[in-house]
Amino acid sequence: MGRPWSEQLIRRELEAFLPGHDVWPGYPEFRAAGRRELWEAIARHGGPAPWAEEYGLPYAPRRHAWSDAQVRERLRAALRGSDAPAWPSQRWLAARGGMRLVSAMSRTGGATRWARELGVPPRRRQPWTPRRVDAALAALLQGRRTWPSRREFERARLGGLYAAIRHGEGHPALASRYGLPLQRPRRHRPPRPRRGRARRDRAPRPAAGDA
Repeated sequence: MGRPWSEQLIRRELEAFLPGHDVWPGYPEFRAAGRRELWEAIARHGGPAPWAEEYGLPYAPRRHAWSDAQVRERLRAALRGSDAPAWPSQRWLAARGGMRLVSAMSRTGGATRWARELGVPPRRRQPWTPRRVDAALAALLQGRRTWPSRREFERARLGGLYAAIRHGEGHPALASRYGLPLQRPRRHRPPRPRRGRARRDRAPRPAAGDA
C-alpha cells in the first residue's frame, strides 16, 4: 500500500508542483509529471475545485463530465458478470466500457477509490524495489554524463520511478552514488543585439566640411 495522503501532505506536494501554472492543471499534466497519486488524493479530498480556490488558480471543469453516480453506474455495468479476482486494468475497462469511462474514473478518484467503494479487491502495483530501480536506471543512464532531469524520466515513461526516487533516497544522493552530476537549471539570457543592426541605428557622423 502507498503512503496515506493527508491534507498536509497534499499541500506540500501542490506547493512543489503548482509554481509556473497560471490555471489549475488537468489530469494529463499531473500524470505527465508523475503525480497521479496526488491527483487521486485530491479527488478523495473534495476534488479540484476547493484546492484550486485555496491556491487562487482558475479552475474550469470539463463540460458534460460524468457525475459520480454516472461513473458508478457504468463501472457496475462493466464489471457485471465478470469473475475478476481484483480490480481490472485500464485496458480491460476500456474494452468493456470505453476510454471515456477510464478517464472519468481517473478524474473522480481513480481505481483505489472505486475498487474500495464497489467492494472489489484493489489491484496491487508492482513496487519500486531496489533491484527494479537499479534495472531501470541501468538502461536509462547508459552513455549519460549527467543525471537525467524529470522530463527525461517522463520521456522514458519512468515518471513513477522519478517520484519513487524523490520520495525515497532522493535524486542528489542517488546521482552521487552513480557518479553523475545533477544538471544545472538553464538561465535565460536576453538576446544580444546584432552588430549590423546597432550600426544602422547609430546616428551618422558629420562630415569634416560640415563642422
